[in-house]
Amino acid sequence: MRIRAARVQVLARVLVPHGLGVRDGLLVPGLTLLASGGRQALVADLDALWAAAARLNGQGVDPLAGPVDG
Repeated sequence: MRIRAARVQVLARVLVPHGLGVRDGLLVPGLTLLASGGRQALVADLDALWAAAARLNGQGVDPLAGPVDG
């Protein structure tokens, strides 16, 4: 559970500048990607997360582009 929580913290730091958030419900597999206006997507893995992020914010999200604090 600690590893899953740490993964969500890292993903959140990458996604916040793009107006997105992420949540791990711990009881279901995968992650929930959150966007403004209450839009969300359930994703099974990181590949699906980046694709869903591009759909929800209207542009691609490159996790390797730009600094991540922390």
